[in-house]
Amino acid sequence: MNPAIASARKRARMIAGNAVRDGKLAPWPACAHPEGCEGTNVEAHHPDYSRPLDVVWLGPAHHKQAHALARQVLP
Repeated sequence: MNPAIASARKRARMIAGNAVRDGKLAPWPACAHPEGCEGTNVEAHHPDYSRPLDVVWLGPAHHKQAHALARQVLP
């Protein structure tokens, strides 16, 4: 992974994690994907690492799909 992207990713994860910890950002109770996911384990997906508090809450499988799609679309 490009070092600049890795750094932005790490920063976004830290900011979002701290916001959840501090009660400023609340995880959704379920996956935001239209098909949904089983269970309530959701992960914060950052479509844009420069906006660390703008996240989409996805289940693990859909989160993995989102990153796979991004790798196909982005150079």
